Amino acid sequence: MRTHPISASRPRRVSTWLAGSILVLITAEAVAQPAPQTLRDAWLALDSASPSPAYTFYRYKDDGTGRHQELKRLAAELKTIGQEMALDATHAMPGLMQWHERALAFAATSKQSRSLGRADLATLVARPRLNPTLSSLANAGFCSVPDWVEVWHPAGVTEVAYQPGLTLDATLAHVGLAKGSSRAEIGDNVAWISPMGDIRRVGIQAFNDQSLTLPPGSRIVVPMTHDSPSARWVNEQLPKLLATRLPGDDCHYLTTDSPTTADPS
Repeated sequence: MRTHPISASRPRRVSTWLAGSILVLITAEAVAQPAPQTLRDAWLALDSASPSPAYTFYRYKDDGTGRHQELKRLAAELKTIGQEMALDATHAMPGLMQWHERALAFAATSKQSRSLGRADLATLVARPRLNPTLSSLANAGFCSVPDWVEVWHPAGVTEVAYQPGLTLDATLAHVGLAKGSSRAEIGDNVAWISPMGDIRRVGIQAFNDQSLTLPPGSRIVVPMTHDSPSARWVNEQLPKLLATRLPGDDCHYLTTDSPTTADPS
């Protein structure tokens, strides 16, 4: 029987052919999986579990300039109110300076905001018309669940430590507005801003008291009782502006021009 020895070059040719075939298969698989085009696609592409729906967000590119101007106006209106109160000590508000400082900080970090709308995967799957394209967004992402509830009240701006079962009454009591005489000098309602950016007016006086258990990341605004055009504008617009802030401090971005933690600008 005649045998045919295999030359040394043949195994190398076989190895080269196999490597090339594997490369072609890998390339074909990559081509078959296009890059995400919508926010829903981006959520589905995540390797980790989907974040808590209440703390997801996105911001449209065309929201930037207008939001910055609104925040600058908030700071300007609060400054005007301070000047008005300086002329009438009976309407003094000890925490107004802190409100103004917080508004200035917001204006300086206007990119740390969101567009109003549901950004969670379940909603975007169930309601495709709400699913934005990534090309329309400045950023999108999610925040870790915060450990605070924020209160804007006559004495300042306070972050109350969150505990399961925390109620609106307990939160107001923490900032010196317990039920009874301490609420006599404030209005009948406060504004509650949910982590999702929903706004609800909640009664706090004896005749309209409404019980409310707060989720972490809630914001509460106790309207100022000072009456002027500037004060009326702040009472109306401040809850709306707070609704556009990110729903936490430790935030992570999925898309476009943002870092992996909260954008410092």
